[in-house]
Amino acid sequence: MDWALHGATGIEELMEYESRVNFLVPTYECTLVCVYDVHEINGRMMMEILQTHPYVVYARRLHENPYYVAPLERLREVLLRDATAVSGEQTLA
Repeated sequence: MDWALHGATGIEELMEYESRVNFLVPTYECTLVCVYDVHEINGRMMMEILQTHPYVVYARRLHENPYYVAPLERLREVLLRDATAVSGEQTLA
């Protein structure tokens, strides 16, 4: 995922992309692996990335990700955040 870390896209578009990719796995019976260099991303981006992946590799083992948010729910959050940003409204965090 180096392309995403060097200005090819904004974080909002990247998280939308990552969420949408989750629809491909059951449709095409495939395995997808996203690899990020943890030394190249900040904490906010790490949490955003974790929310889009149902599993993570940690200590060389595959684990269910407790931070995972289902694609439709995650897309709803991303799109609502984008719409709010465009309209200039404030949201409560």
